[in-house]
Amino acid sequence: MKVEEIVSRLIESGSKFNDKRLEKIIKQLEHYINGDYSYEEISEYLAKNLQEKTGEFLYDKNQIITGISTSVFLNPGIEVNIIGGNLRKNQSEKIDENTLFDIASITKLYFGLLIMYLNLLGIIDRKELINNLTNDFDLPNYSVDDLVNMRGIIKTLKRIDECSSDEDAFNVLQGICVETDNKDIYNYTDMGVIILTYILEKLFGMNYDQILKDYILNPLGLSATYFPGNNITGNGRLISKPQDPKAFILNKALGHAGMFVNGADLVKLSKGIFSERILPLEKVREFCINKSGYNRGIFGAFVYHPNGLADTYVPKEFSKDSFAYEGFTGSVVVFDLINQIHNSILVNAIDEETMLKSSIYRKSIRKYQEAITDEILKFLILDRYFSDNNGFVKKLKI
Repeated sequence: MKVEEIVSRLIESGSKFNDKRLEKIIKQLEHYINGDYSYEEISEYLAKNLQEKTGEFLYDKNQIITGISTSVFLNPGIEVNIIGGNLRKNQSEKIDENTLFDIASITKLYFGLLIMYLNLLGIIDRKELINNLTNDFDLPNYSVDDLVNMRGIIKTLKRIDECSSDEDAFNVLQGICVETDNKDIYNYTDMGVIILTYILEKLFGMNYDQILKDYILNPLGLSATYFPGNNITGNGRLISKPQDPKAFILNKALGHAGMFVNGADLVKLSKGIFSERILPLEKVREFCINKSGYNRGIFGAFVYHPNGLADTYVPKEFSKDSFAYEGFTGSVVVFDLINQIHNSILVNAIDEETMLKSSIYRKSIRKYQEAITDEILKFLILDRYFSDNNGFVKKLKI
């Protein structure tokens, strides 16, 4: 099969390519293929490109981050991980492959997988009204599915991050009320996921982190995915503590934010998703569906948008059955369910100075994502071209 044929099939999957970028990708690959370079030799070249682009992002003139771990996985046989930089600003301790990163709102991905799995098992009915499940929160006419899809507007009378203790914060949370019950309104919020976390704990009679371990983490063999309290030594503005102020003040494992992971475990997670070890792909595709007219889907996932990285964290060159999560700490994960691609970009938590430069960061991360996407597409085309390849696994340092 020729390179052009492979690309045409990718386009049929719903991907939209920039003609100039696509032409450049095809020419580069054809140069090596026509030059009789082996699959391994071309793969080494592409991995070097990934390493170079990652170095450019790490040492950006704006000094957005101090450390990074980028992983690329194409099911079943291509895996590249690149790490570099320091754990924290003005410190010399280096990032390594075991470094844990505070992934902030990417935590919702794990919570979403759990809810969908419990729904599949018949333990959670997404149509069930919240007031039928608990009397701790008064949300009339709100169902589990409404909170999953972030419909309407629910608010606390006081900001949780302004509370003085976890007890005070929970009391404020219990006072949550419906400001607007128009279910056609999409309002990205952590509150529904936090409430559902407490409902799960009441249902199971155990802490949320244990529920997640039993149903998701342990079955997938995820051994480096933690909530604080598990001897976390990873990087971050708040050492061993979640950056998210709500997770910090409530002082417990919650489904909206506060989880720490490394790149290797995210690759394991993607393998579990693609091989349907927990959920059938048809169920996972719910993450990809945009029912609201926004660039977000269930559990706050970013979904495919024709403008690509200008409006979402899903590259437009990926298939329409793709979704992504971005955390306030700067990290991004993407999953393409059709082409079975995973890309994670983990960075150390942004400090106060960088928070003021958030627009610069977002521009920089999207530029980096675009460069990484080009190399991912080359790997994908190469994998299809050399159908008898034995795979490629590479770990690189900057």
